[in-house]
Amino acid sequence: MNTRRDRPRKWATWAARWQPLKTAWQDLQVRFAVFFVLLYLATQLPLVKEWLASVGVNQSWLNVGVILPIILTLVLWQTVEITRRLDDVEHGSKVIPSDDDALTALKAVMEEARTTKEMRLDVVGISLTSTWPLVRRWLDNGKFDGWDFRFAATTSSVNPSCPQRWASEGRETLTRIVKYSEAQRITERRIQIAAYEYQHVPAIHGFRTGSGDIFMTTLTWSISATKPPQLRSYPAAYEHIHPSDDSAYARERRRVFEAWCDAAFASEPLGAR
Repeated sequence: MNTRRDRPRKWATWAARWQPLKTAWQDLQVRFAVFFVLLYLATQLPLVKEWLASVGVNQSWLNVGVILPIILTLVLWQTVEITRRLDDVEHGSKVIPSDDDALTALKAVMEEARTTKEMRLDVVGISLTSTWPLVRRWLDNGKFDGWDFRFAATTSSVNPSCPQRWASEGRETLTRIVKYSEAQRITERRIQIAAYEYQHVPAIHGFRTGSGDIFMTTLTWSISATKPPQLRSYPAAYEHIHPSDDSAYARERRRVFEAWCDAAFASEPLGAR
């Protein structure tokens, strides 16, 4: 059954497919308005007025016949633009103030997946100590059969700006993920789970679903008068980049996050080496 959220996705697909026609229609509206403006100005020339009067054309009716199409064209043009902006407000990207809220929104998106393509989740984490237990609880409760999961965590401890525990916690969590993925019950439920390690600073991390939803956040700094500045992950606000958001901002944020995903999943998955 189609949900309310499915509709904007289908409309986004339809809109992308018919974008050339929409552009042509908007161009036609502009040309239409310009033509009638020029026509109206032409009818105000003395010579043209005399000629129109000689052939029995009433000036008042002529004005209505020229000005009315201009007004209707402009009204239609603005109606289309207002509708587009309202759609951007409803289905555009949003800021989510906390980890808990982001994970709740992520789960809601995942539960609406209907196709194999949509049933995928990439998790670019730091150490995954909070995300993995929650996702495991979802799976233990019988959720997300047939899904494909990829988890990435940092295992590098060479950067002095990063807490040293991130690397050790990341290795421990990835080991647990690999062990969990090998369980027979996971195989029987057609769940694919892969674990990856990366060595760079996890400045940008978050989630990407097969439906195109992205939940992304960045590290911040802990500043102390007695210690050197150090990176930290809390408090974390997430951006939810909706798949139907085709704004320049959303495209750029999508490009940035996908680059960090590519870097996090560049190595071979653990257990496959």
